Amino acid sequence: MSKHLASRLFGLGVAALLLTASGAPEALQTVSGDIYIVPESDVVGENLYVSASVVRIHGTIEGDLVVVATSRLQVTGSVTGDVVGFARTVSIEGAVEGQSHKHISQPTRPRGMWGWGGVGGKKMWGG
Repeated sequence: MSKHLASRLFGLGVAALLLTASGAPEALQTVSGDIYIVPESDVVGENLYVSASVVRIHGTIEGDLVVVATSRLQVTGSVTGDVVGFARTVSIEGAVEGQSHKHISQPTRPRGMWGWGGVGGKKMWGG
């Protein structure tokens, strides 16, 4: 991931955290890491703020969910509040009682780089 994209995701994530947390004081849980998973049987009884490469929510979040993921956000569980997600791919298949705001970032490439792939190894993009 380019530094520009990473700083942009970070800035958007901080803005989302500030906007979401600016209401009345509530319980919140913040976590970060490479991969963050809420198992199907788990219940997080407060707002959850996550920064990770991959975030998978299979359990229940009793509050808002704010995610900055450099790769993927997947929600198959339930969220009683809002979901604000910044990631390259976002999949929300579970129940969200509040609003869902998905911000999908497109990967960028450094200038002058060539990519090969697809059927027959055709050029995908060039410098």
